[in-house]
Amino acid sequence: MNVVEDLGAKVSYLALAVGTRVYDVDSAPVGVVEHVLTDEPKDIFHGIIVAPPGPDQSHRFAHREQIADLYERGVVLSVPVRRCTSRVRTRRPEGPRPRVTTRCRWASATPGSG
Repeated sequence: MNVVEDLGAKVSYLALAVGTRVYDVDSAPVGVVEHVLTDEPKDIFHGIIVAPPGPDQSHRFAHREQIADLYERGVVLSVPVRRCTSRVRTRRPEGPRPRVTTRCRWASATPGSG
């Protein structure tokens, strides 16, 4: 197990900053938070998009159930990063667009789609 730096106090998903480091279940650094996917009016945290450390790697979607803890300076996953969805894509649902507030440029990401 790798040693993780001091991650600070636990935080709410509402306080999670873009650029926060992400660690997998074995405490290995796997990237940084690129997007926080939420439905703020309904107070629902969907998960995060993890930007990889290298340009030849793909972004990953970590569903809220795959996240162990959120801290001021780090996110710790509850699974190996390879278990997070690697083909991150968005799609617009049929019918009227739901009112979803996100702190990113993507409207939605569905875990397991792909």
